[in-house]
Amino acid sequence: MAIIGFMARSSCDLSGPDDPSRRVILQGEKLLTKGLEAPIVAQVHFMVGDAYSDFVALARQGLNAQGASDPNKFRGEAEADRAKALEHYRAGLAVDNASQNAQDAWRQAWRLLAGIQPEERYVCFDEVGD
Repeated sequence: MAIIGFMARSSCDLSGPDDPSRRVILQGEKLLTKGLEAPIVAQVHFMVGDAYSDFVALARQGLNAQGASDPNKFRGEAEADRAKALEHYRAGLAVDNASQNAQDAWRQAWRLLAGIQPEERYVCFDEVGD
C-alpha cells in the first residue's frame, strides 16, 4: 500500500534520474508481478496506464518535464506508449469497471483510441518559469 501511495503522489523532484511517469511505470509494473488483490491490481493498472498516457500527451504537445520544447524526445515511442497505456487500461477495466477510477480510465482510454490529446497525470512543469 505504501508503494501505491507513493505512486499516487509521485513528486516532481526533477533532481532524480527518472521523471514521475517513468517512476510510476517502473514501480507499478513491478507491483503487478506480486499477486495483489483484484481491486489493487485494477488501481495499479490504471495508474500505469496514466503514466504511459502521459508520454503520448508529451509527444503531441512537445513539452518535457522541465517545460521546454522537445517533442522528438517522446515521439519515437509514442505509439508503443499508447499501446501499453491501452493494455493497462483494458486489464484494469476487466477487474473494475464501476469505480470512479475505472470511469476515469475508460475516458482516458477513449481519448487515446479516438486520437484526442490525453490528459496528463504525472507530468511536471517548471512553475518558476524563466
